[in-house]
Amino acid sequence: MNDLGKQQFQMKGRADKLIGIIKITLLVSVVIFLTLKGTENRYSLREENLKKTIELLTDQLSNTRDELLEARFKLGIKHFWNVDEVVRSPQDKTKFYYTTSDGSGESIWAYDLNRDSNYTARGYFDFPLGNTMLYNEKLPEGKIFQLLEIDYDGNLVFWEPWNDFSPGPGFSPWQSPEVLSNLYALDLTKDKLEKKSYTYPKK
Repeated sequence: MNDLGKQQFQMKGRADKLIGIIKITLLVSVVIFLTLKGTENRYSLREENLKKTIELLTDQLSNTRDELLEARFKLGIKHFWNVDEVVRSPQDKTKFYYTTSDGSGESIWAYDLNRDSNYTARGYFDFPLGNTMLYNEKLPEGKIFQLLEIDYDGNLVFWEPWNDFSPGPGFSPWQSPEVLSNLYALDLTKDKLEKKSYTYPKK
């Protein structure tokens, strides 16, 4: 097993352990709830509190799994392709988007968990199986793609900074005239993806 495989295995082990603790806590709450369910009215308030606890723990379990999946993906794609920034679809949490640079130019990629048969079967990422190139362009030397977000209409929004762009802490792209005047998007709801100019909605 290579270093990336070992790291994925270790992170998956820690994730499974944490999820196991949450599951045990949830199970204990369910047992207590069922024990009290048939008792007298004086337990009704306690039952209601236990219901809320069970709902909260269920949500926490789901959120923990989701956060650990994203963390594992970012670690894996960093080692696989030296990718630093990843945008996850808010509409479909199984899809991740990122950019790469090579001799062919700048590329925008999508990774779909459902296309990665290794992940669905074993829980480990096989990036070539899940990857699809969405767009490639030869930009002027020194320019790169930088993904920003996926909006509510399914537009993958990005801009084209210089590769040495370093804005510093506290920088917000949505408050930068340089960024706002240089926005582009791919409409992910379309079958044929074409780069288009994009205007950030004014609030």
